[in-house]
Amino acid sequence: MGSLVPLEMFEFLDDTHRAIQEQLQALRILLLSPDVSNLSKAQKDELQAIYTFFAEDAHQHHLDEEKHVFPALLNSQQADLTHLAKVLRQDHGWLEENWIELAPQLQALVHANAWVDPVELQHAFDVFEALYAEHMTLEESIAFPKAKQLDQDWDPLTIGREMANRRMLKPAAIGQ
Repeated sequence: MGSLVPLEMFEFLDDTHRAIQEQLQALRILLLSPDVSNLSKAQKDELQAIYTFFAEDAHQHHLDEEKHVFPALLNSQQADLTHLAKVLRQDHGWLEENWIELAPQLQALVHANAWVDPVELQHAFDVFEALYAEHMTLEESIAFPKAKQLDQDWDPLTIGREMANRRMLKPAAIGQ
């Protein structure tokens, strides 16, 4: 029988989902600004913080799931859980692809570059937000609860160390 489920890991993942929702909401408010192409210094600082969150924290979150949650689902020998893990991994790819489209536009706003088309920016954000909403719903309603139930060789100490070490090794200036 496997060891104890690392509940702190799942709480951390849930906390990150809440942070993602908060950052998406803050970004939506900024992008709906009447003069999105001419943000104030405070708005640019907030936008940079949101950008950094998605470039770093959200990316690390996806790695956490791929390294520590999805393997349990893939190894479950249950076709529906194996399929779900593959769908969620593919979602990460779609989110990353959409981020590659959205990120330069956000940085252009931070640096007051005028090439950003507000309609295209809003569309890219809408897709990004919808992908995240659907993805997090699948994880919270099915993937995380099922992974907790599986007889898995969880090693909370090793998992915690891996997650912390990976965050300490992050690149100094992603996208700047």
